[in-house]
Amino acid sequence: MANRYFQDGAAINLNGPFVSSTNLHVNLSDPNASAFNGTGATGTGVVNDYDGDTRGTPPDIGADEFILLTCSAANGGTITNGKCLFACNLCHV
Repeated sequence: MANRYFQDGAAINLNGPFVSSTNLHVNLSDPNASAFNGTGATGTGVVNDYDGDTRGTPPDIGADEFILLTCSAANGGTITNGKCLFACNLCHV
């Protein structure tokens, strides 16, 4: 859960879900990735990420726009390393 003490309502206090300190792509298997997905500020004038990918609305937090892997089962959840969390049975990318 994000720590919002002494911060504005949009702030999060989590480690960035990066692949490494030199590869700032989002590691989709990192459990913190979902907190960065679609929670960035709109109206900044930044329409592309650092790879040239078009920003979503709302954009992802950070320099990399990414597509979070999701489950298609009725109980929702996300997938990590090809496995479903939250007892999701039908996953897709």
